Amino acid sequence: MSLFPMLQSAFIRRPGTDIDAALAAQMRWYAAHAFNSSGYLYNRWDMMDSEQDPVGNPKDSSTMFGCIMDQVPHYILAHYYQVANSGDLAFLREQMSSIDAAAGFLLHSMQMQEEGVPIVSCTSGLGKKLGGGRPANWLDTVAFGHHDGLVASLAVQAFGAIAEMKSILGDAVGAAEAQGHFKRGVAAYSRVYWSDLHGAFSDWVDSQGRRRDYFYTWHNLIAVNAGIANTSQAASILRVLGDERKRLASAFNITAEQLFCTPSNTRVAAPDDILYCNSGGQFPFYENGDCFLLMSGWEMLALGRSGQADAAFEMLRQYLTQYQRNLLWGQRYSWQHGKMHGNDILANTLVGLSMGLQASFGIATNLTAIGIIAPPASLLEGARWCFRHRGETACVSVKNGTQRIEYSTGGSAF
Repeated sequence: MSLFPMLQSAFIRRPGTDIDAALAAQMRWYAAHAFNSSGYLYNRWDMMDSEQDPVGNPKDSSTMFGCIMDQVPHYILAHYYQVANSGDLAFLREQMSSIDAAAGFLLHSMQMQEEGVPIVSCTSGLGKKLGGGRPANWLDTVAFGHHDGLVASLAVQAFGAIAEMKSILGDAVGAAEAQGHFKRGVAAYSRVYWSDLHGAFSDWVDSQGRRRDYFYTWHNLIAVNAGIANTSQAASILRVLGDERKRLASAFNITAEQLFCTPSNTRVAAPDDILYCNSGGQFPFYENGDCFLLMSGWEMLALGRSGQADAAFEMLRQYLTQYQRNLLWGQRYSWQHGKMHGNDILANTLVGLSMGLQASFGIATNLTAIGIIAPPASLLEGARWCFRHRGETACVSVKNGTQRIEYSTGGSAF
């Protein structure tokens, strides 16, 4: 759910359209219908079958998708991005009780209160042979579970977002409490997931304490961008990703241009940790090595936040060159074969575009301001980009290597 307000941040409001109202209606519907009594927010598969209940003992313990958990923090983050775009504090105030319910589920049912990071207890992460055959997150063909790096990164990020949302509503006590959970989550995330051996955060730690280090990129890049990784960890993650990209290009005899995007993971996941759709462990294929353009957006954003706007813009240039060639109308991109696959029409691509533009211009947004965080890409001299922020059209322009931010009442996005 959070992807849709994220991608809207790339554009100005168009006359005769009200995307904010449509997205708000969707969130209100979820608040009214998608929570169960424990605060769990049903995922899309659950909504297709009301008999599923992944909390505690599922009614049908064999349900394949009954343990997916990342929609809970995504629900919180969706409201954050929605308000960043729309500035609609009345909507946020109305929805705050459902946000608190989702946060309560993370803290209590998923043990974040005690552990600092959530635990996905309904799947072990042990792999198929030992019974860990149910997915825990959006990467639903992979046996993430127990200490799940993706769910945990989103959950920690979500508490940072809650702190901002409560602050902007004037709830200083609630903001301080959420900020406390965020800080404890940051410390716990490093304690549980950081691998000195690999220079990155492990993908998951199963219920027997065994780590998986296939270098799944999404949670590592969330950690860089959400303030979960410290400065040295962030630098290490980007360095490892650069080295892994070179290794893959060499191993598969392709050029760096062909591997313009961010692979889901760079090391071959064991067949026992692939749940379905690729049971032989073919690499790269789908969630075992293909690119998802959303993750490319997170990489560009991380480059921008680390002062590498030129590198982010070069990645964005390659990204848009591929878009012009094949329109990227697909869920994922096979860098091995140069083809798009699936049918998640443009959502991943547009999220990546929004992040890539922010990174290239050296800016970052929150609920109260647009910040200049790094110098812009040198090739953007004379460029201008207008986008949505808090219900207005904001524009960033570059002159003599310096950004200027102003608000505009109209015009085009560029």
